[in-house]
Amino acid sequence: MKEIKRKKSVFTRVVLIQLVVMFSFTVNGFLVSITSPADPLLHYIGLLPLSAGLLFFMRKRIDVGLLDVPSVKSAWKWTWLLAAVLMFMIWDQYPFHQGSFTFYILLFSSQFFIVAFIEEVVYRGYLLHIMKGYGIRKAIFLSSFLFAVTHCLGMLGGQSPGQTLLQVVYAFVVGIALSVIAIRTQTLMIGMIFHALNNMIQLLGEGEPSIMASYILLLIFIMYGFRHWIMMSDEAYT
Repeated sequence: MKEIKRKKSVFTRVVLIQLVVMFSFTVNGFLVSITSPADPLLHYIGLLPLSAGLLFFMRKRIDVGLLDVPSVKSAWKWTWLLAAVLMFMIWDQYPFHQGSFTFYILLFSSQFFIVAFIEEVVYRGYLLHIMKGYGIRKAIFLSSFLFAVTHCLGMLGGQSPGQTLLQVVYAFVVGIALSVIAIRTQTLMIGMIFHALNNMIQLLGEGEPSIMASYILLLIFIMYGFRHWIMMSDEAYT
């Protein structure tokens, strides 16, 4: 009976936080569509309440050590591929929008402290933590699936079904990889940095991303993420 109640409580919390995240991103998208801000820094203002709320309400619900900065030696083993992916994306989407140094800092900050913070804390922090009772591989799979579902909202902004499907699948496999890295390194910081830089490249890139490059990145994350996911054990998550 206690186990049933526990699972019901977990399910309720998972559904609630997923709805809150999707509602917040929907409202933010609506605000952007009606205001049409020219400055990309203003595209995520609507998410500030959620970011602040997560910082306040979840600071005691997840291990604060997950926001620690890992040592270069411990991080490099798990993040060299992320660095290579970012370099590949830069090559594929060059040239980039020209702006001042301050503009780049502000854009990175908006991605890091708002978008990346929200998604990494929710999916690789809170949800992964509360679902670990199902087994770590199931927790990784489910949290990554929910992360991918959130990217269906792109269709509300006029994104084509084909582009949305590719983005959802990409988000799922990236979620698997970032979950593995978060567990192995015991920090969300790596995922947040990658997440912010990934978004920046997409926002600033003036070149049209090639379909071939998208499939290459997808294949890389499938091979990397699922290889380590299969090898995961419950003892890895403490």
